[in-house]
Amino acid sequence: MVMCRLISGAPSAAIVSAVAELEAALFPTPWGADSLLATLTQPGTLLAIAESENGSLAAYCIVQQVLDEATVLQVATAIAFQRQGLAQRLCQLCENALRASGCATLWLEVRAKNAAAISLYERLGFVTAALRKRYYPALPSGEPEDDARVMRRDLAGQIQ
Repeated sequence: MVMCRLISGAPSAAIVSAVAELEAALFPTPWGADSLLATLTQPGTLLAIAESENGSLAAYCIVQQVLDEATVLQVATAIAFQRQGLAQRLCQLCENALRASGCATLWLEVRAKNAAAISLYERLGFVTAALRKRYYPALPSGEPEDDARVMRRDLAGQIQ
C-alpha cells in the first residue's frame, strides 16, 4: 500500500535526498539536492509525496504559490509505481491545499510530446492556454527541441 501526504514546513534532509535521487533516475537534467532544497524552503511551496510500505519514495509533486496563482513545478513517479494514479492523487492533495489558501489558478508547462503527462493533466481539468515553440532544449538522447504546452486549471469556487 502506498501512503500519500503533504509535507508541511521544510522537508527533512532524507526526503530532499530521496526526491533528488528519484529526479536523477527519471529526468535527463535533474535539479539536484541543493536546488530542490532552495525551492522547497521558499514560502508558498508545497511538497506532496507518496511512500511505499517500506518508506521509499514512490512519487512526488512540487507546487509553488504566489498570491492567488500557483505553478506545478515538478511531478514524478518511480517507474515501478507508474500507472497507479499516484501523480493524480498528489496533484489533488496540492490542489486542495491551494484552494484552502485562496489560490484561484494553477499553471504548469509540459513537453508537448509527453502524451502521458498531458493526459493526466487533462483528466485533472487542465486546459491548454498557450504553446511555446521550441521551448525545451534537445535531450541528450538526441531528440530535437520540443514545444511546451502551457496549461491552466481554475480552482476558484471548486470543492473536491
